[in-house]
Amino acid sequence: MKKRLVLAAMILMMVIGIYSLNDRTSFKKVQLLPYDVQKNVDADLRLQQIYRNDYSYIVFHSSGTVEHKMQVEGSMVKMLLSASEEKADHEIQQYSYKLKTNEEHDTIAVFLDGQLIPFDNVVVGN
Repeated sequence: MKKRLVLAAMILMMVIGIYSLNDRTSFKKVQLLPYDVQKNVDADLRLQQIYRNDYSYIVFHSSGTVEHKMQVEGSMVKMLLSASEEKADHEIQQYSYKLKTNEEHDTIAVFLDGQLIPFDNVVVGN
């Protein structure tokens, strides 16, 4: 009986831990976008946001190498991008990020090398 109680407590703690991890704000680079997201990407636009279910995909086009960070300040989520010098061949690359926010976050702002940049396009899907 004691073993079952300990096992049940451990399972409950794991479920609570997984739930709390899934409820956090996160920002990570993704190599491939889901098809229904990629079909909404316009290669001629520099910065786009595409909502899908509980996530927001941020797509940024640059000819330089891009690094990313995230900061949360109250209700604002800041995505901090920094781009290296443009490559000699000026080939534009797509950098894609998956963002998950909580209900208290009502503002998403993207900064490139310290400068706030606006979204060129925002697509809201299902």
